[in-house]
Amino acid sequence: MRAFLSAVSVLMLLLGTGWLFFPGTMLQWWGVETDATGVYVARRYGGLLFGYAAILWLGRTSGPSAARAAILGGGTIVTALVTLLSLGGVVTGAIGPGAWGAVVIEAALTGGFLYFFLAERTQAQVKAAS
Repeated sequence: MRAFLSAVSVLMLLLGTGWLFFPGTMLQWWGVETDATGVYVARRYGGLLFGYAAILWLGRTSGPSAARAAILGGGTIVTALVTLLSLGGVVTGAIGPGAWGAVVIEAALTGGFLYFFLAERTQAQVKAAS
């Protein structure tokens, strides 16, 4: 789990850097035309990704706990929703086909978070039963 959270944290830091400092390029990859408001929103998203990266990085070494379960559960929800939004955007044509890579990566992250979340809950149930 530590390796997973470390890798996702680094990925979020890289994506956050792209969205915060190069929002026009990030939006262009997705085939999205934008204005100053779109750039502002993209930068806000980058800032959120930096915070998400910090949460994952700082929580990567924690042992089984309610806090780690919250990080994993929250990660599952965040990545599942973003996957659905990205998928919807590509399918409806709101964003370009360049976003298919994001859909695949986000879906894989959702699977990883869900796997570790369920493992964490199972471990907590076994511990509580003994």
